[in-house]
Amino acid sequence: MMNQLPENLQTLLEGYLDRSLNTEDHIFIESLLGKEPLVQHEYNKMKAAVEAVRHAGLRQFVKNIHQESMKEIHDGHATAARPPVLSIVNRTMRIAAGILLLAGMFGLYKFTSVDSKSVFNNHFQSYELGRTRSTAESGIERAFQNKKWNEVIALSGKAHGGKNDFLSGLALLETNQPVKAIQQFNLLLEKNKQSGIDLFNDEAEYYLALSYVRNNEPARAAALISKIRNQNGHLYQQKVQSANWTDLKMLAWKSGR
Repeated sequence: MMNQLPENLQTLLEGYLDRSLNTEDHIFIESLLGKEPLVQHEYNKMKAAVEAVRHAGLRQFVKNIHQESMKEIHDGHATAARPPVLSIVNRTMRIAAGILLLAGMFGLYKFTSVDSKSVFNNHFQSYELGRTRSTAESGIERAFQNKKWNEVIALSGKAHGGKNDFLSGLALLETNQPVKAIQQFNLLLEKNKQSGIDLFNDEAEYYLALSYVRNNEPARAAALISKIRNQNGHLYQQKVQSANWTDLKMLAWKSGR
């Protein structure tokens, strides 16, 4: 695992973001994303910064056009008794056309660039397993704390239970096995429903939604996210409400699922 991002990787990430890498470098960066947390974190920051600049650029464009329009109107008043109404209307129409063009270009960029992997990476955070002094840490918990995902999966098969089933689902998601993760989380939720308990129920629902995202099933993910958002007392309600899920809606529309 990397502790510090090398300068050459920073450059490659920039190229990956603007799609200017050759095939070999593109595949290399793809192999690091999702596997190296530091690389993924830096990529997410760079991507967020690019989108912020685009938004800022659009706002500045509108501001500049507005200032020019006000100056034009002021100059018209200074040189004639009546303002040049036709000129103002034409100017306004040009402004509107420019704004629509930029908004359309940004929307097209978002539409073409959004995919299940990017939406997943934007919202996924590894689960932090709490440590308690009063309870001895089990083997599967130690494996999870040490990010030994395959060991977690193997151990959960020998000792089923609410926490073990949940940790197994997380490990499957961490190792990019969304189909099996979906099965595991749904199994836990069904067990809870039948037994009338809610052991790790909220956690399973949230990570099930992310599993659906990773498996390119955005409609199912969106339905679960909506359920969590509207369920008072849900452990992940605030997290879901504070996040921007526009990309998920766009993905659902794009995929037609």
